[in-house]
Amino acid sequence: GTPLPSGEGSGVGLIQRYEYQKSYTTKLRFRQQPLNNIVVHFTCYIENLPMLQNYLFIGLRNLLKDRGYTLLNVLGLTVGITFSLLLLLYVADELNYDRFHEKTDRIVRVGSHVKETENEFHWASTQFQTAETLKHDYPAEVEDAVRVLPSDRTEYRNGEQRFTEKKFCLAGENIFRIFTLPLLEGDPNTALTEPNSMVLSRSTADKYFGKNTACLGKTLTNNRNETWKITGVMQDVPAHSHIRFDALLSDHEIRKITAANGGDWGQFSSYTYALLRPGVGPATFEKKIGEMYDKYMASIFKPLNININYMVQPIAEIHLHSIMDEEPEPLGSLAYVRILGLTALFLVLLACINYINLTTARATRRAREVGVRKALGSSRGMLAAQFLTESALLALASGALGLTLAWLLLPVFNTMSGKEMAPDALLQPVILGGLATMLVLAGLIGGSYPALVLSGFKTVSVLKGDSVKAGGGLLRRGLVVIQFAVSLIMLIATGVIFDQLNFLKNKDTGFQKDQVLVLRADPGSVKRGEIAAFRHTLQQNPSILAVGGTWVSPGKDVAGKNVTYIEGNEGMKEIGIDITAVDEFLLPALDIKIVQGHNFDGTPGDTLNSVLVNEALVKKMGWADPIGKKLRFSTDNPFAQVIGVVKDYHQKSLYNPIEPLILLYRRECHVIHARVRPDDLPGTLKSVESAWKANFPAQEFKYTFLDENFNEQFSADQKRGVLFSVFSGLSIFIACLGLLGLVAYTTEQRRPQDGHLTVEEDFIGALLALLALTLLTVGFHTVRAALANPVKSLGSE
Repeated sequence: GTPLPSGEGSGVGLIQRYEYQKSYTTKLRFRQQPLNNIVVHFTCYIENLPMLQNYLFIGLRNLLKDRGYTLLNVLGLTVGITFSLLLLLYVADELNYDRFHEKTDRIVRVGSHVKETENEFHWASTQFQTAETLKHDYPAEVEDAVRVLPSDRTEYRNGEQRFTEKKFCLAGENIFRIFTLPLLEGDPNTALTEPNSMVLSRSTADKYFGKNTACLGKTLTNNRNETWKITGVMQDVPAHSHIRFDALLSDHEIRKITAANGGDWGQFSSYTYALLRPGVGPATFEKKIGEMYDKYMASIFKPLNININYMVQPIAEIHLHSIMDEEPEPLGSLAYVRILGLTALFLVLLACINYINLTTARATRRAREVGVRKALGSSRGMLAAQFLTESALLALASGALGLTLAWLLLPVFNTMSGKEMAPDALLQPVILGGLATMLVLAGLIGGSYPALVLSGFKTVSVLKGDSVKAGGGLLRRGLVVIQFAVSLIMLIATGVIFDQLNFLKNKDTGFQKDQVLVLRADPGSVKRGEIAAFRHTLQQNPSILAVGGTWVSPGKDVAGKNVTYIEGNEGMKEIGIDITAVDEFLLPALDIKIVQGHNFDGTPGDTLNSVLVNEALVKKMGWADPIGKKLRFSTDNPFAQVIGVVKDYHQKSLYNPIEPLILLYRRECHVIHARVRPDDLPGTLKSVESAWKANFPAQEFKYTFLDENFNEQFSADQKRGVLFSVFSGLSIFIACLGLLGLVAYTTEQRRPQDGHLTVEEDFIGALLALLALTLLTVGFHTVRAALANPVKSLGSE
């Protein structure tokens, strides 16, 4: 047979003999059993176990010996993996909206597409009776349908416990047959069948009755003197739901009215959900129900040149794809999700680039090791396997640390992102699968290039002591350039977001929003004259500069468009217009200017026969002289005339252009605005509370500030800015580690033979100082922004 290598009696000979016999045996088995590859591979694996153990022991020894390089590698990979996991968790949560329902793939929401002569709107709502009609008219396509109707802000009481509720909704009795809302108490088949029955969420029940208290049969009373019986307690609606409610109230009265007269097809107020039968597609169903306009709505809307089509949306697509107005919860951004997904990938790749640079930087230190191992008979493949093993060990250690840090940092990440994700979400299969993918990427990408380069050193040159170079200098420099390019892109994105925020914060809104107290009375429970009396009391308070009322605060959307007949230059026109109401005190209280005509004077003639319009409506109508122009809201109403034009102000969000607006006069508007003096604010609030309790003893005293309310619209961009600041800082940190690797490589190449270092070590010290300064600067501002309340931060500007 083939002779063994020489020196078999020595330690070197034993290693060579083992590796030679292992290689020869493997080749022989392949020749003898070419058709039984499975057995051959298994046999080779068993025979290779000692070698695998050898790789692991040598890898651990090398990593522990070069602790500095190991620490830098683990640090870079851990940072990349930690925050990639958090980003992946965010992306998974956004993509997982509404998928907790067992019948998600068959649940759709029906919305309204309204086309007028000059405008079109997309509303998430439909008419009251849409759900019953869909179920009755389309039994072959619709298995079930339900309405969900958000109720007004209402106070509910249980003895001394009293809370103003904004997320109580009226719903049909069959909602539990469509949505997956498990009941902890009560029967889902009968919970909402009776009048004045209600199902509370677990957290709401705990709030009124105490933690985990049995609630069936107990009652809550609201400030309209209605008593509601609790017939069920359900689990809290998950955070990743496009609609969230704290209680469901029986819509028995609405069902009764609809059954009696068919309902009003002109009022769009409820969300309509349908459970399609298996095999029925949303697009096909949407096309089929287009006939409902001619059947039910044409008699109302066709004379007004208004066309209405229903839009069918799969429930799982609403959060990221909806274009509807009046959504029950803030929507997500598909583009933002994609950006964060790419950011997660970039962070891992940046960390892998660091590993490549740092590993090749220490190549010269391992040159003799490579030469000796080659001289002892190790093949290039065995050396490559050794380096890949070390890379895998680093990746596994970083993965374990990254998962632990992600678990610990999740509460902070939730605060920054506005999420409510639980720590155990990190253990869901998609996240663990993502982690496994990251580790494979880190192990293969991070270890493949060093494995190929370092295992290719020439044995003779290395053992003779000749200097060696790892090669690929252009690639290493290119990788560092890529790192900083990615960091620069993220910094630019961060700058754009904060520039947008700065622009919005400093934009002229057209009204005074600082130091304005907002109080909301329940319009359904106040008696005639109570709001006027309360307003008069506040006007006598020297700490209050002005008081006025409206239906809708500036910055809040009005409740849909109203068809209005308006006098144009060529006769009357039907136009959908935003309408709200104010009293004669609101405009001066908020410093909204009158540019033509005059304000309401509070006389009886202002009640029905006068309106104010904004500059946008004047421009839309092309009026040269708007004063005296006529309009009315239906053919049954008398004509009103324009008595004044207000300077354009942002009634809606700053993200929306200013649209035409009509202001009606109402003496008692339930949303009261009081501009207060900045000094002794606690004392002012105490006096306002006393006046409130004297006038509205049955209603809870709650207040907000107009600037805080208005600036809530920026909270999503504020969170995005904070997140991009964090990840920009992290990308810079990782890129600096990559630059450190490049400098370290250069230093290793210039190290004198006697072991003394050249001036480049000074360079590394300066780089570390710069890195520390960068991290302190970015970290300070990032942490401060992350921990600050966005509303208060914006409100203080």
